[in-house]
Amino acid sequence: AVGVLYPSTILGAGFWDTGTGRFFRYVDRQPTYYPSGSTGMIDVRDVAAAVQLLLDRNEDGERYLLNAEHLSYQDLLTQIAKATQQRPPSKLLPRSWAFGLAVLERIRAFLLGTKPLLTRETARNSYQNRRYDNQRSRDQLGISYRDLAQTIRETAAVYQKTQAAEAGILPIKKSPTASH
Repeated sequence: AVGVLYPSTILGAGFWDTGTGRFFRYVDRQPTYYPSGSTGMIDVRDVAAAVQLLLDRNEDGERYLLNAEHLSYQDLLTQIAKATQQRPPSKLLPRSWAFGLAVLERIRAFLLGTKPLLTRETARNSYQNRRYDNQRSRDQLGISYRDLAQTIRETAAVYQKTQAAEAGILPIKKSPTASH
């Protein structure tokens, strides 16, 4: 039996130089600019709990979208800044500037032999507004999602303790996710 879960953008501690951990590194640099886009987000622990729930239910062929909330990137970066006592970005980055920065970043990464921090794809995605409907996962799986403001605060605390180690793990607390 195979069931499929489609999580939106997954937030939580992990490697600070990859995935959504990069948001915390970015805010740590006290940037001035933010992109205009938005997307759905979910706590990594809710994804893990949903995987376990789906395995326990032994569902076949069912598909579920996992999404806690919809946030703008400005709101996300501002919440991270507040949680880490940093200055939040205050100016909208023009889309054309983002693509120009992606080109410069590609050159920098090539010269240094590193991965680019910003690509054309991430620039494009950061200006899109994506909304995800989680009603089916709530109704059929009985999932409730963690509050993302709390996820951001907890992840920020782990980031501040582990940024020098380059990775951190969120503590697993009793999950509100599954109601069997």
